[in-house]
Amino acid sequence: MIRKLAFLLVLAPALAFAQGREFPPREEPALVGPYVGALIGSAEAKQGCIGVLRGGGRVCDKTDIAFGVFLGYRLSRHFGAEMSYTDLNEVEARSQGPGTASTQSTSTSVVDGTLVGFIPLVGAGGVGLSAFAKLGIYEATMETTVPGIRDSSNWKLTFGGGLQWDAARRWGLRGSWQRYKGVGHGAFGNSDYDVIAVSGLWRF
Repeated sequence: MIRKLAFLLVLAPALAFAQGREFPPREEPALVGPYVGALIGSAEAKQGCIGVLRGGGRVCDKTDIAFGVFLGYRLSRHFGAEMSYTDLNEVEARSQGPGTASTQSTSTSVVDGTLVGFIPLVGAGGVGLSAFAKLGIYEATMETTVPGIRDSSNWKLTFGGGLQWDAARRWGLRGSWQRYKGVGHGAFGNSDYDVIAVSGLWRF
């Protein structure tokens, strides 16, 4: 029995060498390294028209197109880090009374830095489908068309998650949801923003 086991231990590397393979086989590398991406989707101010947009019998439009870009680095199969800029666009309050029709709005953009965790679901070596989660901080900048109100900025928490499909080692696609907690303060009020988006990314 011992002789047979020894023979197999010697034979296996020899067969692998003859076929140009390593023994034991080396695990495929994860998709590590830098990448860039762009996103487009929908942004929603969860608390609607608050602060300078509140009142006056106005009709509130609290959703708009969101778009942005991001830069990331995949540290390993399971961890990475990203920085992104996202334009959350506008929240509008429209007054439609006779002789008083008007529109006022606030516009918001955010810069955030997040840690990203990946859980591979389907595929090998990082190529395939993964779930991911994000956690970090953001800085939001808010502007308004309401006269006499200065621009405002604040820092708080952001988190989210989604699915990432790495169809090849150079590129991938994402579907994601991300929340920015407590955007705004002072005259602008304070609202959570949700962004649902699709993204494309390219690795260097």
